[in-house]
Amino acid sequence: MTKTSLWSSLGRLVTNAHRARAAAAGSQSAAPKVARELSREQDQKPEPVAIVWQKRRNTEEHARAPVGFSFTPGGLLFPYQIGIAKALVEAGLLKDSTPLVGGSAGSLTAVTVASGLCTDAVMEEVQALCADCRAHGTGLRLHGALLKSLHAMLPRDVHATLNARAGACGVLYATVTAALSLPVGTVATEYESREDVIHCLLASCHVPFWLNGLPATSVRGRYAIDGFFGTPAKHFGAPDIPYAQHTVRVSAFPAQFARIEASTEGGLISPDLLGSRRSAAAMMSLAMNPGSAQQVKDLYDDGLQSAQLWLDQHGERFRDHQDAHDAEQQRSDGNSSAPAAARAVPAQ
Repeated sequence: MTKTSLWSSLGRLVTNAHRARAAAAGSQSAAPKVARELSREQDQKPEPVAIVWQKRRNTEEHARAPVGFSFTPGGLLFPYQIGIAKALVEAGLLKDSTPLVGGSAGSLTAVTVASGLCTDAVMEEVQALCADCRAHGTGLRLHGALLKSLHAMLPRDVHATLNARAGACGVLYATVTAALSLPVGTVATEYESREDVIHCLLASCHVPFWLNGLPATSVRGRYAIDGFFGTPAKHFGAPDIPYAQHTVRVSAFPAQFARIEASTEGGLISPDLLGSRRSAAAMMSLAMNPGSAQQVKDLYDDGLQSAQLWLDQHGERFRDHQDAHDAEQQRSDGNSSAPAAARAVPAQ
């Protein structure tokens, strides 16, 4: 992909997203067609040249965790992912030692869960964010609304909490090292301050031209765009986790629409588990423009239900992985070797 085609691809993606929103709100017959066009555009998005995971400091490298959860982009659909995360925590599969990562909206889910925030408080702030967008609009002003919510929601020591967590909490964004270069997926796992966490989240959510009208943002001295562009197309902004034996992707979009692939058996939780209740066109509309307060709650409830269906099908197998890992850790008395080095995972 050439440098010029990077920005032309970004432009087409944003244009089609606008069209999907308009079609879903207007002609219902046109909505499926636009959703199909947007899905095809996913196949043409610029591929990252690598995925680089930041080194974690002052931590020992233990045996890889049995499972990690990787949350996809989803726009304003992230209440669905929050519901899934809530159910996984209650089921004992998402613990302090469980590595997490998220791109774009998925990064918001990963950080709020890893921070140990009360789900009710998170959903209260999500409802406030969506109410703001309903009243004043989403496109070109979501940056300011999201910044306000992050300041209201994240505690002052959130960076310390994330750094101290046994399992890494990664925020994925795509860096562009020159004005028109191909993206490099970059995963932050160590944070200097609360503001650093917020800047990483805003970079991960920076849909070019949509978030605040600018093509890119700046984070940690580099230009960056939405985490969606930081992985191969088949991973849909949810990278494999090098700290986990198995990566389970959590997608807010149906798998057929997102063209997302699982990396292991049972490695995908998505609205497909609910059958045909949620169409791709309807989900895209809600991703770009918030629904009513009841629709936001319904997304959360759908997440709870999707997680329970997944647990019924695959939970026992992943619990077996967890039990085997815990037994091995006990045998080794928790001894570990050296700090994990930063690694680059080639795009596939």
